[in-house]
Amino acid sequence: MYRTFIAALSNSKTLSEVCNVSHDVCDYYGFDHFAYSTKIPVSIITPRYLVIESSGDSTQTIADKEPTSSFIRQYVRTTTPIFWYKDNILPREEMASRALSEQAADRGLQDGLTVPIHSHHAGTAMMNYGTKKSDHLTTEKIEKSLPELFLLASYTHEAISKHVSFDDYTLNVSQVSNREKECLRWSTEGMTSAEIARKMGITESTVSFHLQNAMRKLDASNRQQLVARAIMLGVI
Repeated sequence: MYRTFIAALSNSKTLSEVCNVSHDVCDYYGFDHFAYSTKIPVSIITPRYLVIESSGDSTQTIADKEPTSSFIRQYVRTTTPIFWYKDNILPREEMASRALSEQAADRGLQDGLTVPIHSHHAGTAMMNYGTKKSDHLTTEKIEKSLPELFLLASYTHEAISKHVSFDDYTLNVSQVSNREKECLRWSTEGMTSAEIARKMGITESTVSFHLQNAMRKLDASNRQQLVARAIMLGVI
């Protein structure tokens, strides 16, 4: 059945179709709720979010702002899926699972799975599947379905990315030229414009020109912010 879902996600024409498939995935695997969220690193202090979340038969989309729910803002430093169960006594090492479980409980969810996803726009994303039930059979079913849900989370992310213009959230980093990137890379080493000029065999004014262009393209107000933003957005 998961192959049918993958085909539907791959062939989806609209974001609404992706949401409908996600609802069907929840129904098939016994979940009551899904929440997809991606954090877009325009700024370290005030990142932007795209959130698509189900509640019963409805789907809510929150874009371009910080969501109020900590559940969909919980970004874990791992690339492996995380199970969270209401009745499990989790060791201290599994604080991410504990945090997700507590936050999900606030939404009436008992057991579930969180799949972290690598995002092509240098941000982070995750897919949450949750159920209001908590028993041994539910736990076993979630664990047994892990390979398929892991695949479906990735296909869902790609399908959403296909229908959402991240240009509305991110800067057009593709406009940064190779020469500008080279100047930026040397800037990360703490070099001055004069030092970069000697390293690259160009004039100091040319280095300043490249960095000013990069500053304009990445909407940075000074060199420190420029370097930080270039690293954050994966430009260098």
